[in-house]
Amino acid sequence: MKSRKTMGENDLKDLTQMLLNEAESYLVEEVSESRAKALRYYEGRNPDPLPIIKGRSKMVVTEVRDTIEWILPDLVKIFTSGDEVVSIDPQGTEDTLDADVAEDWINYVIMRMNPGFMNTYTWIKDALISKTGFIKQYWHQKEVRDRQDFEGLTDEEYEYLNSSEDYEVTDARKVVAWADLSGEWHEGEPEDGDEVALFDGVPAYESSWEVTGYKVSTESDIIEECIPPEELLFLADTKAIPHKCRFLAHETEMTLAELRDLFPDQDI
Repeated sequence: MKSRKTMGENDLKDLTQMLLNEAESYLVEEVSESRAKALRYYEGRNPDPLPIIKGRSKMVVTEVRDTIEWILPDLVKIFTSGDEVVSIDPQGTEDTLDADVAEDWINYVIMRMNPGFMNTYTWIKDALISKTGFIKQYWHQKEVRDRQDFEGLTDEEYEYLNSSEDYEVTDARKVVAWADLSGEWHEGEPEDGDEVALFDGVPAYESSWEVTGYKVSTESDIIEECIPPEELLFLADTKAIPHKCRFLAHETEMTLAELRDLFPDQDI
């Protein structure tokens, strides 16, 4: 019996890079020019492009753009005109409540949590112009920092706060105060020769902590956004995305701030 070889991390990286290069080549050599020509038709520019010959008519026909702009509102209306963008039918009567809850939640995610109307509009327009339109949905987690300051903390409370994973201490100061025999309070440690008053036999001495910091928490959102057709890479043998597609990649440019937000644990 032959043992099945397990793919290592380097093997996976090499395979991914090979498929990425193949998809990029297909995009540049086959798809990009077709999309550019379609865009020239939409913009009413010379689509082929034909040479400019003296005496030839310079009339521009915008039938492609006019047709797209004419049918676009009706297509968008199909998806966004009703109260419910998504309808979920239960399999049986016992699923009715779960189906209703899921339906309300999905409609909320699409239309309230995300700009559902604009996503639909852009998605359909991309498809009409470039023959393909994409909406990407993903789970996004972000770190939320809420400024919270504390005064009058005991040593135990300060140690607990300082060791907490949910709170980041940015500045801490121990405040010490003591009372002299006249009952007047002084800030700081008593010096040699200072007489500390006694209250019920206990020295009038107090210490506490003032802390500045942030409560750190994580918020999660479901993000839906339109992907420009030129940013989505796929292979030449792709029949349907994503069901009949061996390889799919989203390649985009990002700022350093966006990368740091996506990978907070990395030193970027």
